[in-house]
Amino acid sequence: MAVWRALGVIAVLLFGALAAGGPARAALVLENSPYGPNTIVADTSTGLGWLNLSLSTGVSPAAILTELGPGGQFAGFRFATQEEVGSLITGFFSGSVCCNVPIDPVLTADFANLFGPTDAGPEGPLLAGFFGPFADNFTICGNRFFYEMSPGLAGVYDQDCGRNIFQSSATVGSYLVQVIPEPASITLLASGLLAAFARRRKFRTAVMQG
Repeated sequence: MAVWRALGVIAVLLFGALAAGGPARAALVLENSPYGPNTIVADTSTGLGWLNLSLSTGVSPAAILTELGPGGQFAGFRFATQEEVGSLITGFFSGSVCCNVPIDPVLTADFANLFGPTDAGPEGPLLAGFFGPFADNFTICGNRFFYEMSPGLAGVYDQDCGRNIFQSSATVGSYLVQVIPEPASITLLASGLLAAFARRRKFRTAVMQG
């Protein structure tokens, strides 16, 4: 009975989220893809799948643009917009992190490992990437996560929307996204809700036994 009750709650929550048409609480899920295991980060709140940035390091945005069409290396993907990247980062860190303001180094490392990393330093994993818009067909935005002592170890984020699209670096990738098919989005959301229910049930059991 408890299982069916839990499934009923999940069904209601799923229906409510879909009927309302608003974003559900973000859940980032690693998915396999033709590029390899755990190379897509699926965001159930937006329905976007983010390609691991390490797969596009050393390739300029201009070169990536030529590989987004059918038959290209990144067919089916597009550059994430400035708004999409901003929303992703704000959701992950539960608030704005721009710019050069000290942030939690553990969360910084978690974010870099989840979406990359594109490099590694003595303090931890690093992440840097390009994203839209193409302001004048020759410039694009770029950001990076790194670390500083201020006075203790802290993560740092900065961005610049004046990068040349022909610029490339072995330690900078690109934020490429694709739309997750709707059934997959619903499955991912259900998985997130099941995980949340399991954690809550475990906590309640521990409290009752204590």
